[in-house]
Amino acid sequence: MKRLMAELGDHFIGLWRYRVYGERRYYICTFQINGDYYDSRQRVTPEAALGEALKTLKAERRKRPA
Repeated sequence: MKRLMAELGDHFIGLWRYRVYGERRYYICTFQINGDYYDSRQRVTPEAALGEALKTLKAERRKRPA
């Protein structure tokens, strides 16, 4: 998990635990790209939420190289 957070770097905002009473617990990662804020989809593990955020970040970098 530390590796995923390190790869997100300054783009990482937070990792949130989300739970509705009577349903399973999910995790959501909030991150920013070029000043726009994004949330990952609900994932069962924190690693999966961070992985999705990293995947989105890499896809955006391919679209708009710095």
